[in-house]
Amino acid sequence: MGSGGYRSPEVLMDQDDGKTKYGTSCDIWSVGILAFHLRTTELFSNEQDILTGMLDISSKIQEVPEVSLQTFLKSCLIFDPEERETATALLRHTFLAD
Repeated sequence: MGSGGYRSPEVLMDQDDGKTKYGTSCDIWSVGILAFHLRTTELFSNEQDILTGMLDISSKIQEVPEVSLQTFLKSCLIFDPEERETATALLRHTFLAD
């Protein structure tokens, strides 16, 4: 079910009721977390901040200096899984095309 710090909000919030809503949008979240970690060598967040609503996604993304990576992260790290970009759309993103 993923490693701590890489799990999407929907996986974290539903883990206790046994009805975890896992899908490709969870993987997109994890790709964003991994890209942030590879660039900054820092963890994006902890599970508690996600669960309590204390995670300020925009502020964390601003820690990355490259604008193309910032927009990539904004596409991946959307709290609502229905609003996250698809893998196909992300493959066309300027960050991956550069």
